[in-house]
Amino acid sequence: MRRVSLAIVGIAILTTMLLLITCSSRGRLDIIQFLKLNQYETWVGATDLEISFLVLDGDTDERIKGASINILAYGSVSKLDQDKHPTVFKCDQNGEASYLYKQCKCSGSTGGWGPWKRESFYLDLPQWTVEVQAPGYTATGPFCIGDPEYGHWTRGQQRPKMNVVIKLKKE
Repeated sequence: MRRVSLAIVGIAILTTMLLLITCSSRGRLDIIQFLKLNQYETWVGATDLEISFLVLDGDTDERIKGASINILAYGSVSKLDQDKHPTVFKCDQNGEASYLYKQCKCSGSTGGWGPWKRESFYLDLPQWTVEVQAPGYTATGPFCIGDPEYGHWTRGQQRPKMNVVIKLKKE
């Protein structure tokens, strides 16, 4: 009888400790949240993606003004959406061009609570095949801007941002 009582007291103490560990930041117990510790939700949506191109001299890393970035294929973009995107980007005097890609697909998951909280964010980067050329330089030949050699993305403050750096060789 005494062993059963000690076991019940032990279980009660462990349960209380778990509830105290999972207290919210306001110091109150939230039993519903405690029961949802391992529940995660996945989601699919769309967000705007800022794409920035930078064209540099392959030897000196100087910016190349007036370079042209020609989109040859749109990859996963549907035929209906291709008309929404330009076919050529012209770099300014700083060797830069940018574009706001509207409604880029994204997905993620969120859930857990306290020390078990987890969040993820995935972005379906545009798989555009492009070719870059500039006067006095050899054209790149076709390549994909989603290739890690050229492009990488960051979550950004307001929206995700993809930076694509292209280096050209002199003729």
